[in-house]
Amino acid sequence: YADVGDYLSTADVLHIGDVLEHVPNPMSVLDEACSLLRPGGTLLVEGPLEANLSVFNGVLAVAAAVKLGRPVDMPPYHVHLVTARGQQRLLDRAGLTCDEFETGDTAWPAPERWDSVLLRPPRLLSLFLLRKLSGVAFRFASRKRSDRMANRFRYRGTKSD
Repeated sequence: YADVGDYLSTADVLHIGDVLEHVPNPMSVLDEACSLLRPGGTLLVEGPLEANLSVFNGVLAVAAAVKLGRPVDMPPYHVHLVTARGQQRLLDRAGLTCDEFETGDTAWPAPERWDSVLLRPPRLLSLFLLRKLSGVAFRFASRKRSDRMANRFRYRGTKSD
């Protein structure tokens, strides 16, 4: 493996996708990523917000608990379950200028389009309808409430010159 010290301040753009929830110390990952960025470089981070009020996630969690008799917890394990506010605080501590922080409700693995559920198992139709219901609830929620209903975040930050 390469020595990270050989690459300090060399990257223009770094992307961390669906990683921070799996590591014991996400701040150390962010610190290391920031040390690799050149001044003016961009850090892109995205991942799940599992501590949320998402209609889609809530219904799936209840259904899984009823079916399996226990909460779903399968590899790869998430060490941290965060909210949008908690994720923002963590990213603020990285010392970058926040250019963008967005949240949204993504109903993966539910089908996105109606034509993809036709002539398929009934379970896909129920997931499709649940996805649409969740999306409607998210769109009609106030901005403050929609951040609490979101199950994904995207962040873009810039390292100061």
